[in-house]
Amino acid sequence: MKTGPSFLIAYYFLFGLTWLGGCQQEKELKPLEEKALTVKPKTVTMKFTKYCPATDRKRSDFFLINLTTVIENKRINIDLDSDGIPNYRDNDTVLNIGINKEDSNEDGYGDLLVYYSGLGQDQQNHLLNCADPSRDSDYDGLNDCEEKVLGSDPNNFDSDGDGVIDYLEVRNGLEPSTSDGQDAILDSDVDGLTNIEEIKANTPLYETNDHSISGLAVKYDNGRRLDITTAECYDYIISNIPIADSSSGNLIRVYFIERNAINLTNKYMHVYDINVLPTVEDESVIEYDYSWLQSSDYFIGTGH
Repeated sequence: MKTGPSFLIAYYFLFGLTWLGGCQQEKELKPLEEKALTVKPKTVTMKFTKYCPATDRKRSDFFLINLTTVIENKRINIDLDSDGIPNYRDNDTVLNIGINKEDSNEDGYGDLLVYYSGLGQDQQNHLLNCADPSRDSDYDGLNDCEEKVLGSDPNNFDSDGDGVIDYLEVRNGLEPSTSDGQDAILDSDVDGLTNIEEIKANTPLYETNDHSISGLAVKYDNGRRLDITTAECYDYIISNIPIADSSSGNLIRVYFIERNAINLTNKYMHVYDINVLPTVEDESVIEYDYSWLQSSDYFIGTGH
């Protein structure tokens, strides 16, 4: 599991005095939420060149997610530990989650699972011991222990076959084990964009996508076909990727999904994590030769 940078955060509480039943009672107010980024964020474009699926496969889909940012309330919020919960919500003593680690109590069950499942400390104590938290058989971002709790398939990165990777479903409040596999094509906030379109754009599923949100959306070029006679090859260009001012950098995760050319129900996935430092210049173009990525860091997970 990833561990975020160590630092101290001081919370200041305001106390007011109220009269209740003739007794003076001290009232504790919640700490102020961390201020989100309100100015236009620094953005970059990432270009993946020479993406050539094997001859027995066809390209299917592509996702790029900045795990260090979360768009909510029409703003870009920082998520220092990249657990899917922005800093201003990632501090709950009942759930035992915090902003410094993806798995705050190091029990093998990440804060994201705990938060969206609403597992209190007592419920967490009754979870089965996770002997190997690093085991993620399908490379979808959820370890096998978490998938058992969710009811999803640890050997299938898209358990319900709706086109959205299980981890991305949980990160966006969807159910990865839904039997009908329809939640990806729904429009949860009725703004004209399906849930899968919002996930790919890194925009929220439960906020109407007006101009202030659409301006923050990650934009995809669906792949420019290259003139290579020996294989079908493409360039992927993804622009308007927000870069937060995080000292540990921005964790960018990219998923390339392919299907078998004959049996289209068989899917394969390549996953890469790339760290982009906040010192990168605004509107920079960062280019990766996909053939180099493939030779250095290649994973496969079989889906429906």
